[in-house]
Amino acid sequence: MVTLTDISLCAAYALLQALAYVWAFKAMARTQQRLTLFALAAGAARMLTSAMFVLAYMLMVGDAGRRRTFVVAFLVCYLLTLTFDVAYFIRTQNNIGLKKNLNK
Repeated sequence: MVTLTDISLCAAYALLQALAYVWAFKAMARTQQRLTLFALAAGAARMLTSAMFVLAYMLMVGDAGRRRTFVVAFLVCYLLTLTFDVAYFIRTQNNIGLKKNLNK
């Protein structure tokens, strides 16, 4: 059974990660340099930090049942935030493309 602690940890991690991603993406979008490369690097960084977060949790919690439920809850949260980040990136890329076309 997923506990409130598990959900809170997932939500806090997702919020911090999303804030960092949006802040960095806006900084890159202002200069309009290599946004696609940034998105690729941000995805890799998100995957590595998520793996480290889950590993740290698994090392701290001894109960195998709690580990399993946390990993499932974290994966659901991870996939949801990944979906929203991809939608944000696509929307921002489309807006940049429209602005470039209007300025021509």
